[in-house]
Amino acid sequence: MTLKILPQFYEELDMQYFDKKSKYFQEGRRIDDFPKIHDHINKLTDEEVSIFVKYMEEATIVYAWMGCVEDPLCPQNNLENIDYSDGAFLWREMHIYLVKRYHMDLPIEFKKHVLSNRNNVLLKYSQEELQTKVQMDSLIPVKYS
Repeated sequence: MTLKILPQFYEELDMQYFDKKSKYFQEGRRIDDFPKIHDHINKLTDEEVSIFVKYMEEATIVYAWMGCVEDPLCPQNNLENIDYSDGAFLWREMHIYLVKRYHMDLPIEFKKHVLSNRNNVLLKYSQEELQTKVQMDSLIPVKYS
């Protein structure tokens, strides 16, 4: 089973990935392909935020990276740099934070997945199993509709 990954947002991007002169340039990635946070904020109700945040925070931590990341809309707010997974999807702490703070919408495919699984006990994968899965599988980006 291939993991699906929630997308990064335009506002989070480091422009060096799109500068052809940069050693970090990523061929084939277009900056316009990334969703914009402002298009997705204030789209969830308090009840939806509660459901999605609870599910996302109960997943297994795949990686906890050193250093903090900035809130792209309010840079003085820092948050942990953590990747989570439930075995089907991969997301970052940034997604949880944006849902909590800005009621940011999530891709429809992910919302359907959470809503259909939220009353079940999350199938817990070990951190090692998920790290192997991330390294061995290709990650499929989930798109906003």
